[in-house]
Amino acid sequence: MNRTVITGIIITAVLGAAAHAQTLRESGVGASSAAPRSPRGSEDDTLLPLVADPLERDATDDFAGLIISGVDIEGLRNVRYGSVKSAIKVRKGDPYDQDRINADFKALLDTGYFDDVMPVFEPTSRTLVYRVVEKAQIRQVEFRGNVKVKSGKFKDDLPLKKDEWFDEVKLRDSINKILAKYDELGYSDTTVEYEQITDDANKMHLVFLITEGKRVTVASKPAVHGTKYFSAGKVRSVMETKRKKVYRESVLREDMDRILTLYRNAGFYDAVITTWTVVRDDPRQSVEVSVSLREGPRYRVRSVGVRGNTVFSERQLMKHVVLRRGAVYNQRLVDESRMFIAEQYADRGYIKLRIDPDIVKSPAEGLIDVVFAIVEGDLVYVDRIYITGMKATRENVIRREVLLREGDVFSASRLRRSQERIMNLGFMDDVRIDLQPGGAEDRMDL
Repeated sequence: MNRTVITGIIITAVLGAAAHAQTLRESGVGASSAAPRSPRGSEDDTLLPLVADPLERDATDDFAGLIISGVDIEGLRNVRYGSVKSAIKVRKGDPYDQDRINADFKALLDTGYFDDVMPVFEPTSRTLVYRVVEKAQIRQVEFRGNVKVKSGKFKDDLPLKKDEWFDEVKLRDSINKILAKYDELGYSDTTVEYEQITDDANKMHLVFLITEGKRVTVASKPAVHGTKYFSAGKVRSVMETKRKKVYRESVLREDMDRILTLYRNAGFYDAVITTWTVVRDDPRQSVEVSVSLREGPRYRVRSVGVRGNTVFSERQLMKHVVLRRGAVYNQRLVDESRMFIAEQYADRGYIKLRIDPDIVKSPAEGLIDVVFAIVEGDLVYVDRIYITGMKATRENVIRREVLLREGDVFSASRLRRSQERIMNLGFMDDVRIDLQPGGAEDRMDL
């Protein structure tokens, strides 16, 4: 039997040699803005599926108006036709429509089964064929080298599982979850390699090769420098990185966000983490942590407003803004106000809106102006409603509890009530609602 073997490696080396120091230079977002790592160990690698471009418009103008005599998919090996046919909206007897074909092209890719999709139209026979290249189906997932964490701890959490289709993004996520599990236990310098063995039937044996690191603890209280308004002890109180606790890089990065949140909720909009360092003592298997920050001025709110709104008046929207003029600036209240405004729009069918707080500072005066800049977008309608997952229950029993109908203006509150009504039937363990693009820009499938 022929086999294709591919190997790769991800290495996480949080701590280096005996006196390793990790420093983040001055940044407005603090130490949490680390660049994501590629599963192959290079920050320049991008692991994306190979995708063929859909039919180009200038090559298909002559097809307009032709009636399609048949629609088919070629290249299926392990994927069943019934699993993907719902992604294809173009039907036999439909007039040729490039936009709808391109939408099918995207929908087929979005199923997650294929590395490549190519729509091909034969004008003589007037047949439309979607030629696909399947991703390998995972036959087995194996873990080697793990002693401190048993394989069963990984299997349920990893995106890549037996019988699923291999995906580079899911591979990256799976490796990150393995590393996160070790990071939780303090084995921060664990490394993970992987091996893919694919047979002639396009079935894959995926092996994760794990080299476990050593557990590291925090030797003493993190040193905090640059504080004026808050004491060093207050800053340390919001940190999860503490003396004698297991050191975890992910937790320390989250601590940088917690520190900035503390300051920005107290009016210090310009607060930054200037540097943070981690120095390792190899013989003692411990680290010393140090954080330096600059607080900046403390701001009060001079004015609050909205801009770009046409569906609601300013008075209507300002009722949902909890940030008050004259109060100390508070980032949490800005975020809550943004969410409350978005909820009003979603209930009217505007679920594609964008709300960006526009912040104007006057550092010398210690004043700040906040304007919620709104791009409302188009009204969205319900296109198709699909109900799946029932075994003993008839679809009409579920459908009659749904308060939205195909063609209705989308409503977030009616959707929530529909979910509650279905759960109240008493024989559902879980009800999940997914929103997917519909047959047009202003349509959404439920």
